[in-house]
Formats: sequence, C-alpha cells, structure tokens
Amino acid sequence: MIKIYFLISNFMKNGPEAIDKAIEEGIELDGSKISEEKLKLYRKVKDLESKRERHRASDCMRTRIVRSANNYFSLNELNRELKNAGWNTLSEKEEKFFFNK
Repeated sequence: MIKIYFLISNFMKNGPEAIDKAIEEGIELDGSKISEEKLKLYRKVKDLESKRERHRASDCMRTRIVRSANNYFSLNELNRELKNAGWNTLSEKEEKFFFNK
C-alpha cells in the first residue's frame, strides 16, 4: 500500500511523463489499476507504431502540436502560430476534427 501511495503521489505531476510512468506501472493517476486488456492493446499498438518508418521529424512535430494545441488555442490562434513557425495552417479535415465537435 505504501508503494502504491508513493507511485500515485509521484504521478500527480503535469506532463506526458506522468502518463508514461502510470502506464508503465499499470496504475491510473487516481490509484486504481489499469486493466490488463487495455495495457495489452496499448503495448501492441505502441509496438506496431515503433516499427513504422518515418520520413520527416518536422511533420511529426506539427502533428503533435496540432493534437495538443487545439486544447489551448482558438482556431485562428493556432493557424497563426503554425504559419509563423513555417508550417501549413490546419487543413479543412483537421479543422473539422479538432474544432467542430
């Protein structure tokens, strides 16, 4: 029980590292256990994704930015930021997916 409390208190931090650590330990941030079925599927997809060949790091960066930034920026703000950084603004498909929910 002490180990679980220690792990949970360490998870209660911001950032993706907290999620990665929680998944690695198989424990939700609230202390409950993540089901083995969920962990198995997650690991399977991560394994498949690790084998996919990549071509441009900057394209992956843009994708990661768009997936997260839509939570913090308006559509216009995000498009302006992308354009200022030298990337394409959001496509119609991205706009619909991230902003027209």
